[in-house]
Amino acid sequence: MDELFAALGLEAVGAPAREGRAVRQIATRGQDTVVLYHWGDLDDAAYAHKIFSSSQLGEQLFAVPDVLDVDLDAGWVMLRAPEGVPLVDWLDEQGLDGLHQLDPYKHRALVESLGVLVRKLHSLEAPGVFGKLGVFDPDSSYLPPGVYHTFNGWVAERLERDGEALGGLSALDEEQRLMLKEHLGDLRHELSAFHPRHPAVVTHGALGRDHLWISRTGQEIIGLTGFEHARYLPAEADNAHLLWIEGLAQNEALIRAFYQGYGAARTMDVQRRERFYRRLVAFDVLCADRTSHLHGPRDLLRLAGPAIV
Repeated sequence: MDELFAALGLEAVGAPAREGRAVRQIATRGQDTVVLYHWGDLDDAAYAHKIFSSSQLGEQLFAVPDVLDVDLDAGWVMLRAPEGVPLVDWLDEQGLDGLHQLDPYKHRALVESLGVLVRKLHSLEAPGVFGKLGVFDPDSSYLPPGVYHTFNGWVAERLERDGEALGGLSALDEEQRLMLKEHLGDLRHELSAFHPRHPAVVTHGALGRDHLWISRTGQEIIGLTGFEHARYLPAEADNAHLLWIEGLAQNEALIRAFYQGYGAARTMDVQRRERFYRRLVAFDVLCADRTSHLHGPRDLLRLAGPAIV
């Protein structure tokens, strides 16, 4: 890393940190502040770079920073730093563990700004397919791997993959694995209630404190990074991640502030869909062996179940 920094003329600011599957290092180059991301998996690097460099995001969603330099063979991408700080660092400075601990009155504008940003992301044009982002003809009978014409097709493949992953989850005992298999069966049955009338949008896939940037005044969310899990999916997939994995659902006032900024009513039908996606994102975090600062395996097992007690 030292040789790379020397070659790029960078000077590190603070210590490196994990962000999703990448290592994030904020640095200076002359008068500019940049963020260098390095992935251990070259496919992750290529996928994230494809999204970061998308003209769709760069021209329409200004919260996504510009790509300054890239070497996919080495697995790194350099971005212009957002005009703020990582939300995770700001929360630590405030003595807060996560979004769920924000004061719904003191930080209402902050949570509303999060809703505004997420709505802008979900308003980007999507080609009417489900799954991985990419450049392809949605009218073609052929779709690349990981892309489906229907939401049901994407979920069915996803549940099959999660079922195969259960056997390798060492953090769970046999009883818990059997319970998760039952939950998968429930979700397959519940899938029949979800019709493709719910359109696919551009979703981030892991919306949370690690990938959000806050203004230096602490007033609004101004940046979004970390797109390794971005997909074309219904918007509730992202919203459920914020509500259940990031914990906004623990505070009704925070939920209202988020949906106020999002510009939508949280109707009973929306809440029903949220619960379905709550189960999907819990499986996603658990089976992909991703970590959650709020939830261990037992918590994720509970979130993947049909009811929250």
